[in-house]
Amino acid sequence: VGAKPYSRVCRYGGRLYQLGWQVPIAGEPCAQCQCDEHWDDNNPLDSLSCGRVDCEPDLQIKLKAGCRPLYSSHECCPVDYYCGPQCVFNGTRYPLDTKLYLSHTSGDGTCDECRCSAPPHFTCVNSVCTARIGHKLLQLKSIR
Repeated sequence: VGAKPYSRVCRYGGRLYQLGWQVPIAGEPCAQCQCDEHWDDNNPLDSLSCGRVDCEPDLQIKLKAGCRPLYSSHECCPVDYYCGPQCVFNGTRYPLDTKLYLSHTSGDGTCDECRCSAPPHFTCVNSVCTARIGHKLLQLKSIR
């Protein structure tokens, strides 16, 4: 009993799985297992057939943006993120209703008027660029 190299099926939780099939492990949402030649019917989590789900890339990006992860008891990675009433632009956080004016270097007198109305992203509209007192004007080399 134990490891069954080259077995045609894997057994887990009273079910049979064919070679190549994903095997869900009860109570282990972060386990990613596949029926293969390394499968151990008695201890699949300690076999080469199982690995861990990697949530890190997306999680780190969201955390740096000031968001909080929301988890479900049946999921390994966050199912959503709460980013609060703020927007992020070029790594800087801005409160709700902030307006930014992003000028183009094309010299055509246009800019993008952006407003933090649907966090975490600004909503932008192309418009004629005029001086706006009390709002931030950012010079960007190219935003298109």
